[in-house]
Parts: sequence; structure tokens; C-alpha cells
Amino acid sequence: MYDRSAVPFPLPPGQGESWVSRPFSGGCLLTQFGFSVPQSYLLMQAKPGPWKFHSEVLTSQSPQEICDNIIREKLLEYLPEEVPYRVDQQMEMWEEGPSGELVIMQNLVVQKETHVKMLIGPRGQLISTIAHEAGRDLMNAFLCDVHLKLNVKLKK
Repeated sequence: MYDRSAVPFPLPPGQGESWVSRPFSGGCLLTQFGFSVPQSYLLMQAKPGPWKFHSEVLTSQSPQEICDNIIREKLLEYLPEEVPYRVDQQMEMWEEGPSGELVIMQNLVVQKETHVKMLIGPRGQLISTIAHEAGRDLMNAFLCDVHLKLNVKLKK
């Protein structure tokens, strides 16, 4: 029916072939109850207790952490190899503008002149693209207009 040794975690005691009814595409196993084996395992490991956050809380990250992560995502998407991991993000300004928009200025500090050139791109197009896409994602995250300015600096 299935290879018990292929399951990456221990199955519950007394649970075996009768618990798992058929293979599921993508390598998961589907149980007779319709749950995948990993999902069933997690459900069995869950312990009752109070919720850590209110039901309306979407994340435990601060708005600044969300901003950093969105910009970091774009750096990882557009920059090659180790370059995005060598960028130090420093929040310069975070304030609400006169019309309720969010004004964010962040410095992207790198240690090599070649990384500065890579990050800026030809005629400043790469940094402009990163700022535009990150700004759009920030607008979707915060549900308000966002003016994002990214400055590239060489660490001295």
C-alpha cells in the first residue's frame, strides 16, 4: 500500500496501513479522513490553550519589519548571488504625510563599489524598479498610499 519508511516523521502508535488509504499527488499521503499525513500529524500534536494573539491580528511583525522584508524580497529577486545578503537596510525616515500617505526613506548600505553599481543598475533603472515594486507591495500591505525612496550608500 505505502512505504512506512518514506514518511518523514513517526506515525502515531497503532496507526498504519488502515489509517492511510491512498497516495496523494506531490508525495503526500491522504488518510481515510481526507487529511494529508503531515496535516494529521500536526493536528495530533496541537495542544489546547489560549491564543497568543487576537483573532484580528494578522502578524506579530512591526510595520517597519514588514517594510524591511518587502524591500529585502525585491533585493533577493533582482540582485545576483550574494549581493542581496550583503545589503544592510537602515530606516532613515518613517512618517505619515499630510494626506495620510506613508513616507518611507531607507538607506541600502553596501561594502563594495561594485555592489553599489549593481544595485543602482544602468541609469538608475534597477533601484527605481525595486523601489516601485516594493512601494506597490507596501501599499497593498498597509492599504494606503506609500512614497518609498531608496538610497544606495557605500559603507565607509
